[in-house]
Amino acid sequence: MALRTLIFSISILFLSSVMGCRGHSLESINELKDQEIFREKVELSLNMKLNQKDIGEIITYIGGSFVGSRYLPYTLETPTEEHLIVNLREFDCVTFVESVLALAKVIRYGNPTFNDFKRELRLLRYRDGVIHEYPSRLHYFTDWVLDNQRKGNVQNITADIGGVSFKKSLNYMSMHRKEYPALANEAFFEAIRKREIELSRYPLYYIPQQKINEMEGKIRSGDIIGITTSVDGLDISHVGFAYQRDGTLYFLHASACEGMVKISDVRLSKYVAGQEGSNGIMVIRPIDMRE
Repeated sequence: MALRTLIFSISILFLSSVMGCRGHSLESINELKDQEIFREKVELSLNMKLNQKDIGEIITYIGGSFVGSRYLPYTLETPTEEHLIVNLREFDCVTFVESVLALAKVIRYGNPTFNDFKRELRLLRYRDGVIHEYPSRLHYFTDWVLDNQRKGNVQNITADIGGVSFKKSLNYMSMHRKEYPALANEAFFEAIRKREIELSRYPLYYIPQQKINEMEGKIRSGDIIGITTSVDGLDISHVGFAYQRDGTLYFLHASACEGMVKISDVRLSKYVAGQEGSNGIMVIRPIDMRE
């Protein structure tokens, strides 16, 4: 761990030194690539008349079109000031969910622009949709759900479909401070710790692992699935979408193990059962604003 931290710190210093001469150029090239992918997805949606579908169907189709895209961790962690990072070329599990949901939301309204997509992504990723340094990003899944539920983007339906309550102190980030370089900033650390205390007061619900199979009929394709974990201080260990195919519910996600976006080979309940440390799921339903 100490060696990994040292290597990461040296890398950060190196990147900072060259950022002024080539950082913006690289970002510009990547944005052009992202714009091209965005246009492809919009064209696909227009050809398929996806804007006439409900948001769950759009998520299923657009999310499925990314199958095979590369998995890349830490895509939001940079040595520069906090800013909106767009990456439709590669994903971790969280950025995959955010990017697909943002795409689905703008596709729902017809022929969107890339700036429309960036606006939706910012609204999903940051508290109140406002970028204000590292702590303004919604780091914990519970925080992400609460904020986006308040903004009208999603609804936590876990309790409604038979979930049971559980209590957990969310403190993984503050307890593992050295794993998060940004938390070397004392103000950022205190802001995160304060939010952890606030989040730990909220009642949480999950569908226990052994109950998922019987609850699958209440889960729709396109619902966001957070896999809850027994790891101390964490609410979930992985996130993706429910994906229905031939009457069976699977899991669409950016997989670290497979190194790419994929649809699980086994049904959702069996996939969750096979994940080390998992104990159930949360089910979050994207809201269709036109309903």
